[in-house]
Amino acid sequence: KWTYLFWGGFFVGMAILTKGQVAYLLVCLTLFAYWLYQRLRLYVSVPQFLFFTLAATLVTLAWYGLETWKHGPWFIVEFNKYQYRLFSTPDAGHRGFPGYHFLVLLVGCFPASIFALRAFFHRPGGEEAPHRRDFHRWMVYLFWVVLILFTLVKSKIVHYSSMCYFPLTFLAARTIEQLWRGEIRFGPWLKAGLWLIGSSYAAALLAIPWLMRDPSWLQSRLRDRFAQGNLEAAVEWTGWEMLPGIFLFLLLGTTIWLVQRQRHQIAWPTLFGGIGVFILLTLYFYVGRIEAYSQRAAVEFFAEKAGEDAHYLTYGYKSYVHLFYGRTTETQDK
Repeated sequence: KWTYLFWGGFFVGMAILTKGQVAYLLVCLTLFAYWLYQRLRLYVSVPQFLFFTLAATLVTLAWYGLETWKHGPWFIVEFNKYQYRLFSTPDAGHRGFPGYHFLVLLVGCFPASIFALRAFFHRPGGEEAPHRRDFHRWMVYLFWVVLILFTLVKSKIVHYSSMCYFPLTFLAARTIEQLWRGEIRFGPWLKAGLWLIGSSYAAALLAIPWLMRDPSWLQSRLRDRFAQGNLEAAVEWTGWEMLPGIFLFLLLGTTIWLVQRQRHQIAWPTLFGGIGVFILLTLYFYVGRIEAYSQRAAVEFFAEKAGEDAHYLTYGYKSYVHLFYGRTTETQDK
């Protein structure tokens, strides 16, 4: 057990080096949630928890300690101020509504999110091995701790809830395993969820190429002059961009057809393998065109001006493009 505690602390320390003290906070909040489930009974002794914390601290000292020893506490203080600013304000303009991360996970982790929903509201069966039931609970607690915490954080950025990907996909895999074994049935709610989100994706990818051939209709409806200007970029739409949408419609129909015939061993590999193909097709047809609208003009401008004796700034939008493509080598005043 002490070996596990050491390695657990070691990897939490690595997480702190990567994401800051919030990594330790997430672990402690998840431990606290499980402690409440245990009806306030200690499942880890105080010496064990302190040993775990010490292991995490020693790892962080490899960088935080060296930085403080060489340059004083300035960096640590400023970093903590920045973390608090992200929590308490929509820093850098990243404002969002309270359900932002719920929507990101529901839509962005499709189709796994649909299968995970069932696992949240259906506890493991009593005949299941205790360690599997216990791990299921840990994943549920971790998911909700991360989601609730970053719902409270004022700055809303897509990847802030990325820690939810692991418990979400684990819970989705459990649901699919139960479907595969015939322990549960593919009910109307699962079918409706797949069709609702999947068909929304497909419909959007079918509509966008047709609508963007003449973006003037969208420009007339936008109030942001910067967004209006972006739509003036010369981007070619051939019609082949509809292919990912067509593919997704066919994939959803094929999956549900296979499930209704109880061919689960083919249906689920088809669905998730097909989603991988769908993502590749979407990236191929859309990433370059999105980049052309969003930042290609800025990239070309700053690349052309690179090396000139000038200050590079952005006006009306936030970007790092000028810092990279402008080949800046010195700190510039704001």
